[in-house]
Amino acid sequence: MARQRSFPHLPLVQDAAVQSSARLLWDRVGALHDGVGQEQTALAAGARAAGDIPALLERERLLLTYSGDGFRPGTGGPTAPADQLAIINNQYYERNGQPLLPIMCHYMEAFSRYTRNESQVADELSAIKAAGYTGIRFLDILNNQPFWTGREVNPINVNRGGISITKTSNYYGKLKDFLLLCESTGLLVNWSRGDLQPYSSSQREDHFSNVGTVAREVGINTIAVFEGVNEGFDNGVSDIASLLPLLNIFSQQAGASMLRALTSPQTAEAVDVLADHSYGVPLAMAHGARGGNLAAKLGAIHAIRRDYWPGKLVWQDEPPGTATSGTTNQYEMDEQGLALMAVESLICDQAYSVMLKNAVKWNDTLSDDAGFYTVPAAVAMLPNDLMQWSHILGRENSGAELTSVDPSILGPAVDQRFNLEQGKIVAIVYPFVSLAAGGTDTRIRSVNRRWVGSAYKFISDSPYVEEFDTFDLEKDEEQTLDYDPEDVRGCLLLGSVG
Repeated sequence: MARQRSFPHLPLVQDAAVQSSARLLWDRVGALHDGVGQEQTALAAGARAAGDIPALLERERLLLTYSGDGFRPGTGGPTAPADQLAIINNQYYERNGQPLLPIMCHYMEAFSRYTRNESQVADELSAIKAAGYTGIRFLDILNNQPFWTGREVNPINVNRGGISITKTSNYYGKLKDFLLLCESTGLLVNWSRGDLQPYSSSQREDHFSNVGTVAREVGINTIAVFEGVNEGFDNGVSDIASLLPLLNIFSQQAGASMLRALTSPQTAEAVDVLADHSYGVPLAMAHGARGGNLAAKLGAIHAIRRDYWPGKLVWQDEPPGTATSGTTNQYEMDEQGLALMAVESLICDQAYSVMLKNAVKWNDTLSDDAGFYTVPAAVAMLPNDLMQWSHILGRENSGAELTSVDPSILGPAVDQRFNLEQGKIVAIVYPFVSLAAGGTDTRIRSVNRRWVGSAYKFISDSPYVEEFDTFDLEKDEEQTLDYDPEDVRGCLLLGSVG
């Protein structure tokens, strides 16, 4: 249970917006304090159990070998094909020997829709590919009532909440055809499933075995990542450890290695929880912080990168968005907010799924949703090897190349990656606190050398990413970026050494 936070000095503040921002800041201070205490406790426990550490490390190594590839050590299981998405050195994604920034269009109902209207789904997938997405995220089981009434998809007859749900005819044959359609369209899949609560242990094992067979028949090169279950805490899987044997059943049947994940925790930004939810697999799944304003959501993304590192790579597979439950300030989840969150995630080594209006329940054409074209256009501006560049977080000025002029919370955050060998820099700039609390400063400064480049904003119409200013900053020189934070929530900077 989280401890009660104290909020010093707040009774002296009359402005409600300033109070809200101050509470967020004190929450972050309290969280950091808690984290220090937890680390101290963990270190003490580790010291007491020092004799067990080598055995624990060996166990984790064996688990990774077994569960990451789906084969026990020494059995000579096949390796991944070249066109399979892979993680290199626990640092970045690669496919066909080239680094890749995965950006997925969240299309939860895709397979369910396919069983009802194949041509409609084919049209959607073609539009997703043409827009520039790496792939889609979908679920192969949906049955929770009454949310999925009329949209269910299941391989067996189930009873959910007293309601009998008839199995989908030719389920596995249709699943195979659906995956082949994704492959022929050129899209990878982030593959998961929904409510497993009505499934017995043996029925779960049968399903994972059967979908493994489907994956082998289709060819696993179209699978970006295979996840045990979506939000296990809410979908009938309270025991995270029970997912690992199911993943191994799948991998044994699939007959090849691939990226795999267990499930996402309820609190994505809690570092110890992320670790628990990625034990024995190469990826941690996160569903993002959905509270607060846009700055708080962006801050939670780089908090994961800061606090969880060095850990496993994190995949933001159901972050805040226009259709995500519990998302506050949804008006900010337009093309600007979605693009900023996607770029921030990739800057912070996190693959990203875009949560559009029709991302969960499909009711209308995805391409009509705000952000559908803007997000992949923004990602296309980034270098594919971005995750291999040096990384500096927004409020950490030590080692940064570009910083805010105002070091207080009123100065903007400047999250950046740079490659001095290539002489390149990528950064996003956004208010650290709300505009009402004074977060209107747009001044940036160069710290170590001359940087020359352009500033871009995200818009709803083609070309979706638009240059609005340039910068030419000598060492220690500052510049006010020419935009109004009331209209532009943040911007992308692309620069070169001058």
